[in-house]
Amino acid sequence: MISVWDAGISAINNGEKSSEFLAFCKLLGESTVLTSDPVEYNESIGKEKYYKFLKSGAEAGFRNEKLNHIHFYLENDEGYSAFDYELCHNLNKSSVEKNVMEFFGLPDASGGGKLDLLIGYVNKWIKYKNSEQSINFQFNKNGFLSRVTIINLQCPMVKPIGSSKCPLIASCGVGLGLPPLWRLKGRLRFYENTTSTKTQGEMVEAKIVVL
Repeated sequence: MISVWDAGISAINNGEKSSEFLAFCKLLGESTVLTSDPVEYNESIGKEKYYKFLKSGAEAGFRNEKLNHIHFYLENDEGYSAFDYELCHNLNKSSVEKNVMEFFGLPDASGGGKLDLLIGYVNKWIKYKNSEQSINFQFNKNGFLSRVTIINLQCPMVKPIGSSKCPLIASCGVGLGLPPLWRLKGRLRFYENTTSTKTQGEMVEAKIVVL
């Protein structure tokens, strides 16, 4: 039987009704909580729709009717239980950075693992990518794997633009040297080359977590 991980890899860049995504959902075997971006997120490339598998510790996000990302939460976080299925190459919540690099080699990018005076501690992260997907591994303060994210790199590149409600347009995660996620009003947002929390309008509470 195909693993949840392999099903997720296959589902990236496919639609909600595709056999690939339906197979992913079937393997998780739970009813999903569906949410979407609020109307004030004025994004020209389309708002994102989220399938939340809270008991399984996974989230799938769709943009422009294609699966844009999957988060696997390896510890309880943001209302998700810890993901307890098989990851690639026997990686699990007890894995450390060395375990990931033993199989994947040197990462294409890395960062975090230090205290930021503005937002607090930023978890260590490493990223691998090919022409179609990026896989990002995040580690907690104790050095253990805490989150894995698969990101679709086949959607169009979008540069950030300003907005009075939401300061930057969301990108697909392509071309990132530093791949942060900004949490804006409770949602995880993808941004390209974001270095500041300053907005054109109201300041929003922001926190960087690893993509």
